[in-house]
Amino acid sequence: MDHCFRDFVDQLRSDDDLVEINDEIDPYLEAAAITRLVCETDDKAPLFNNLKGQNEKGLFRILGAPASLRRSKKDRYGRLAHHLALPPTASMREILDKMLSASELSPIDPSVVSTGPVKENSLVGDEIDLTALPAPMIHQVDGGRYIQTFGMHVVQTPDGKWTNWSIARAMVHDKNHLTGLVLEPRHLW
Repeated sequence: MDHCFRDFVDQLRSDDDLVEINDEIDPYLEAAAITRLVCETDDKAPLFNNLKGQNEKGLFRILGAPASLRRSKKDRYGRLAHHLALPPTASMREILDKMLSASELSPIDPSVVSTGPVKENSLVGDEIDLTALPAPMIHQVDGGRYIQTFGMHVVQTPDGKWTNWSIARAMVHDKNHLTGLVLEPRHLW
């Protein structure tokens, strides 16, 4: 089964582990403050549907705390489990076993589609402007707004001998560029 963001949100909704916030929320510190409180209290994941500065197409929402713990002991790791297509009651041992077993699996070719939810909204050419998105300012001392806070970087050495997969933040630099931390001793270095 293919999994996408919408499927993940639907799973959280069916688990009663989602709060949809339709009031206007400011991506400058407010969304992050709410998400921080959710993480500290093991509360339901907030889905911010109405961000200040959002364009008329509504192409941007924020899901806070996508991998945080739940308050309930029976499905404490439910969000992590859903990321791996496991039942929400999976134990941390089952989650770790699933992650570790991935290294022994054959790669799966991507599915190329001509239509579908992934192609419903798109911006091309001069329509692309990262600075126009209501990307959140997470901390007051951050250097800018981070559009990617839980995203995957897949970076290969120029000679193709080594590929690094890592989760790292990416900050909006200008209309067409993101910037991130690349320094020793991190693998991306």
